[in-house]
Amino acid sequence: MGGHASREVIYVLKGSVRFDWRGDGAEDAETATLNFGDSVYISPGIKHSFMALESGAEILAFNYELK
Repeated sequence: MGGHASREVIYVLKGSVRFDWRGDGAEDAETATLNFGDSVYISPGIKHSFMALESGAEILAFNYELK
């Protein structure tokens, strides 16, 4: 599970994916299931990962910085 300095928006294009994340200072990761049409915003520095829960699952990820 890793994080990065940019902001990130995830949109689920197909299927279902597991989203794991750990906020600043949190010891345990939280988990959510994202399905087709769901989206999530991830703040900079938040450790996170994704795992397909079914064959053919797809996500679209946008990473950006505000200047």
